This record gives sequence, structure tokens and C-alpha cells, in this order.
Amino acid sequence: MKQQEDGITKNTRFIAIGSVLLGIAMFVIYGFAGMLSVKVVIGGLMGISIAVGNFYLLGRTIRKTITFDDPDAAKQQMQLSYRMRMMMQLGVAVAAFLLPFADGIPCVIALVFPRITIFIMQITGQIKD
Repeated sequence: MKQQEDGITKNTRFIAIGSVLLGIAMFVIYGFAGMLSVKVVIGGLMGISIAVGNFYLLGRTIRKTITFDDPDAAKQQMQLSYRMRMMMQLGVAVAAFLLPFADGIPCVIALVFPRITIFIMQITGQIKD
């Protein structure tokens, strides 16, 4: 169990680092466009945080469901986790649009940073298919 937890933590760390680097790149682009503000940074940080948290929770759910003896129960648990994580992301994205001190666009953009990070890791050979 400890080894699996280490794998989750290690992979989440990679996703967090990649997401932060992509966030910095996004902030630089906003800066060059003359649109960088505190609202943009707060929205971006909200998106990065929830995206990395989503990835961690996915790893925890997978670790939990692989111990299930019943495949149907494992499938139900994965589906429930997926719905809850998507609702969590939706809630944060909506909050970023509604809160006066956050910008929703960078929040939504940041939600795809883990996918981009995984893609970059795959094409550089850090992740094998």
C-alpha cells in the first residue's frame, strides 16, 4: 500500500510541477497581451489547484478500487468518483466566474494543464504507453 501511495504522490508531483510551469507560461502570455492582473493570477491558481487535486483524487480512487473483489462495485465507485470530481471542478470554475476577485477564463484553461503535462511526458518518453 505504501508503494502505491508513493506512486500516487510521485505522479501527482509531476502533474503539479507541469501544471505550475504551464500556469507560469499562461501568465507570461497574459502579460505580453497586457491583460495580466491579480484576478487572472487568482483564477489561474484556482484552476491549477483543483486540477492537481482532481488528479490526486483519481489516483486514490484507482488505488481503492483495485482492491475490490466485485468488478461492478469497482465500476460504480469509479463512476461515483468521476461524477464527484467533475462537480468539484465545475463548482470551482463557476466560482471563479462569479467571484469579483477571480477571473474564470484562466481557471478553466488551467483545468487542462494535467492533460497537457501527461501528453508532454508521453512524447518525451517519460511515460510509456
